[in-house]
Amino acid sequence: MLQDILEDSWAYQEMVAKGLQKGLEQGLQKGLEQGLQKGLEQGLQKGEVRGLREAIVDVVQERFPEITVLARKQVDTLEDPALLRRLIVKISTAQTVKQAEQALATIAREKRKH
Repeated sequence: MLQDILEDSWAYQEMVAKGLQKGLEQGLQKGLEQGLQKGLEQGLQKGEVRGLREAIVDVVQERFPEITVLARKQVDTLEDPALLRRLIVKISTAQTVKQAEQALATIAREKRKH
């Protein structure tokens, strides 16, 4: 009974409303911060992937221009920065067009495993 009276009072109602409002504001702020952080991380990763892709195509175009189109098709399907970095090394150390093509094919197979 005392609890009912207390819950019906304007003071109690106002305290509950303020508490809810404050909780909502804090939750919204935290959600925005987390969303911004996640968006920033995703943007940075996409930028890294784009840069690695461009580097691979640049190396291929300089060393093995006859497979530039193939390289571009292959790297455009890759999203994993680690795979892209490995491909840069493999393409950079390839001595022949055939070795470069094999590197592209190997990375494509590794991508399917992930």
